[in-house]
Amino acid sequence: MVFPLGEVLDSAEEIKKRSNDINQAMDAGNIAQFKVLIFFEDDKEIREVETTIWDRDKNYVYLKNSIAIPVNRIHKIKFN
Repeated sequence: MVFPLGEVLDSAEEIKKRSNDINQAMDAGNIAQFKVLIFFEDDKEIREVETTIWDRDKNYVYLKNSIAIPVNRIHKIKFN
């Protein structure tokens, strides 16, 4: 998978909400292995994955098996 460098969200408000959602999903994943749907975009299409977010830094969210998704390519986090 190839990830372009650009941001997928349009507003600072959406970016802040995404950051808060990532933090909430990570906390739920680490405490109770809670899974979320992550909607993200690579160079071909918008994709979704149901998974647990184990960690994050400024630029990436980290999933199991050392999979990383750039934060700026995430459209939204959906809690089940």
